[in-house]
Amino acid sequence: MNSKFIFFATMAVGVLVAIFLGRAVGEGQKMHIAFVFAFMVGAPVLLSLGKSYWYLIPATLLSGLPAIPIGGRSINLAELSIAVCFGLFVTRLAFRKDQLQLFRTTSLPIYLFMAWVLIIFCLYPVSMQIFGSATMGGRFYAQLLLALLAFLIVTSRTLSEKDMKWVIFFILGGSVVNAAYSIASFFLFGAGDDILHLGAADDAFYTWHQNLCVPAMAIVFLLFSWKKPSEILSFRNVKLTIVYLVCIALTLYSGKRMALVAVLIAPLIGAILYKQYFYLFIGAFAALIFSGIIIFGHGNLFKLPIQMQRALSLLPADWDREISSIEGGSDPFRESLRRFAMENINRDPIIGRGFAIRYGEMTGQISASRYIGGMDALAAPYAIGRAWHNTWLGYSADFGIPLAVIQALIYLTVLLVAYKAWFLCPTNSLKKILIGYVFIFTIRDVLASHTSGHTAWDAYDRWWMYGLLFSIYATLTAKKSVAMAPSPG
Repeated sequence: MNSKFIFFATMAVGVLVAIFLGRAVGEGQKMHIAFVFAFMVGAPVLLSLGKSYWYLIPATLLSGLPAIPIGGRSINLAELSIAVCFGLFVTRLAFRKDQLQLFRTTSLPIYLFMAWVLIIFCLYPVSMQIFGSATMGGRFYAQLLLALLAFLIVTSRTLSEKDMKWVIFFILGGSVVNAAYSIASFFLFGAGDDILHLGAADDAFYTWHQNLCVPAMAIVFLLFSWKKPSEILSFRNVKLTIVYLVCIALTLYSGKRMALVAVLIAPLIGAILYKQYFYLFIGAFAALIFSGIIIFGHGNLFKLPIQMQRALSLLPADWDREISSIEGGSDPFRESLRRFAMENINRDPIIGRGFAIRYGEMTGQISASRYIGGMDALAAPYAIGRAWHNTWLGYSADFGIPLAVIQALIYLTVLLVAYKAWFLCPTNSLKKILIGYVFIFTIRDVLASHTSGHTAWDAYDRWWMYGLLFSIYATLTAKKSVAMAPSPG
C-alpha cells in the first residue's frame, strides 16, 4: 500500500512539474525553469548528504559559481547554500541531531565584529532588498549575516578525518572550478560592464590571467602544510618540487604581486611550523639570487611577458612602459581609493555609516573632479561599491576605526589558535593540513591587507574557515584535557 502511494505521489508531482515547465517554456520564463531544475537536482543532493549537508558551504564558496547563470547575477550559489544549510541546521537542532556551539572564547571576536556592525546598521539602516543588487547596501549586510551563519554551522561540527578529506578536495577542486569559470566567462562574455566585479580590469594584459593564481595558491598552501620544506625544496621528491615550480610560474603569469609574495613565503612559514629554520636562510638566499637575476638581466639578457613584469614590478628592473605607473610598488588606482577612504574616515572616524551612502558622497566620487589624476574616475565606482582594496582603511571608512581594531583582533586570534592547534595535532592527521592551510592563508591576508580587503566579502569568504579551525582546536584541547586528567584511584 505504501509503495503504491509513493508511486502515485511521485507521478502526481511529476505531472505538476511537467505542466509548470511546459508553461514556463511557452512563456519564455528562463528563471522559473532554472529554479525547477535547481530543486530537482538540489533536493536529492541534500537528502544524500545527510549530516554532511554542511559540505555545501565550502564547496559553493570556493567554487564561486552563480546559482542561476542566466540573465545576469542576482544570487550566488553559496548564498543560497548557506541559507539552505542554516534551515537544515535549525531543523536538526530541533530534533537534537546537531548541537550549537555558541559560547567559545575563540568565537568572541567574531561576535564583537557583528555586534559593532549591528549597532551601525541600526544608526544608519539601508534597504534590505538584497537580491536586487549584487554590489550595494543591504546585499553586503546580508553577506555578513550569511558569513556568521556559515561560521556557526561549521564551528558546531565535530569534525572527522573524512570531513577533512572532503574539505581539502573542495579547496583544490573549488579553486580550479573558480579559475576555470572566471576565465571562461571572460572569453565568452568579456570583462563585463560591472566595474565592481573583481575580474574586470583596465589593463588589457591584466584580465583573465589573474585567475591563474587562485589554484596555484591553494596548492602551495596545502603542499607546505602537508610536507616539510626539506621534502619539497631539496628535490628529494622531484614531483613535489615540479608542482611547486609550476605554481610559481602560474602565479607569475597571473600578474598578481601579492599572490606571488604569498606563494614565495609559504616555504618560509612551513619552515617555522616544521622547525626547519635552515630553510629560512635558504629561502632568503634564493630570493636574493632571483631578484638579482631579474634586476640586472631583464631588458639586457631577456624580456619577460608583460603579465610577469607586473607581478615582479616591486623590483627596480628595466620594465616596459606599460608597467611604469606601478613600478616600485606605486599604485595610482589604490592611492585614489585611499584618498576617498580617508574622506570618510575624517568625517566619521569612530562609528562610520556602514554601507549607507550619502548622496553628496556618491555624486562627488562619480565626478571625481577634486583631484588631479585619471585614476580617480576609475577608483570612484569601487569606492561607492565599498571595494576599498585596503583592509584597515576600508573597514574604518565603512564602520569606523573600532571595526579595523576588531578585525586585527580576529586575525590575531586565528593565528594564535592555528599555531597552538598545529602542535597539538597528530603528525599524520589531515586536520594538521587544514590547520596549516588556514595559518598560511591568514598570514597571506595580513600581508595583503594594504592592497586588498572588503568589509563584507572578507567575512563571507573566510569565516567558515575560522569556524573549521575553532572546531578542530576545541576537539584537540578537549582530548588534551582528558589525557592529562588523573586516572581514578
